[in-house]
Amino acid sequence: MRKGKKFVKKVAKCLGIVLACVVVLFFIGRYGWRLFGYQLCRSGESLGVSEVTVNDTEVYVHGFEPGSFPNYFIGYRYHFKDDNLYIGIKYSNLIGVWLEDTGEFSIHIPRKGRKINHVYIKSGTSKRLVWPKEN
Repeated sequence: MRKGKKFVKKVAKCLGIVLACVVVLFFIGRYGWRLFGYQLCRSGESLGVSEVTVNDTEVYVHGFEPGSFPNYFIGYRYHFKDDNLYIGIKYSNLIGVWLEDTGEFSIHIPRKGRKINHVYIKSGTSKRLVWPKEN
């Protein structure tokens, strides 16, 4: 009977380790992208931006990620530099499979009295101007 208890303990320990690894990988996939700056953000060329509104209190950006594979908007990052606003947008392909997300995003960024001349979608070293629209 003693061998049976040892076996059960080993199996339980292995299952606990596997479960812990799955949880850690999920959190790295969900939040780890923030550690890499704009490197893992979606390219501005691959996003559809349907509305950009800049008023006295905030910047509002609404858009979508076109494509047939479901993606899930999981977050964004931004910074102001030289009177410009840079926004990085992150999607998750894996989470979108389960949630059947439409891929739309709506972002509200407080201006805090900052002057804004341009709004860019940024990914890695590339950027796309989304406001004001180029003619």
